[in-house]
Amino acid sequence: MLGMAAFALSCFGILLFLWISFGGSSPLRASKYEVRVNFPEATALAEQADVRIAGVSVGKVRKKDLDKADNRTEAILDINHRYAPLPKDTRAILREKTLLGETYVELTPGHPSSGMLADHAVLPNAHVEPTVQLDEILSTFDPKTKAAFRDWVQESGAQIKGTAPQDLNDALGNLAGFAQDGATLLDVLNQQHVAVRHL
Repeated sequence: MLGMAAFALSCFGILLFLWISFGGSSPLRASKYEVRVNFPEATALAEQADVRIAGVSVGKVRKKDLDKADNRTEAILDINHRYAPLPKDTRAILREKTLLGETYVELTPGHPSSGMLADHAVLPNAHVEPTVQLDEILSTFDPKTKAAFRDWVQESGAQIKGTAPQDLNDALGNLAGFAQDGATLLDVLNQQHVAVRHL
């Protein structure tokens, strides 16, 4: 009997491990802090997509539903308790992780003085930023700027022709860190703009 009980428990443990590894929720784990966000367009947002704050993954998109009343997509976000609760003036926007359109939710926490969102609360629509697609950005340029951009892309293609793919991958892999470090530097310079002007 002890052998059968040990075998059954080990099978249950293995199945539970596989279930959690493939994104399933553990029935033994405490439920996570939940926030609902209504996005105006979320066709590229998938269930189990990342929820990030300042580039750090803080949760997952658990479920998506159509909100027929507002003609929006309601996303249910599971936030890790370490980062909960969120301030009421938190803002949300959909960001693209790759050029293929893989999307994640970017949260910008507000100030705790505004109060905190209760578990299962809905983030106000006024705090949900519209998503800007790459083609929408390019469509704002005038014909001269579009032509210059096209020439720049063609020249860049000619420059990297013959370059080892690994070198290009390494350069692109370092781009995010370079952009974050550059933003930090520029933020400091902006705070010290009077001293920079004197310099």
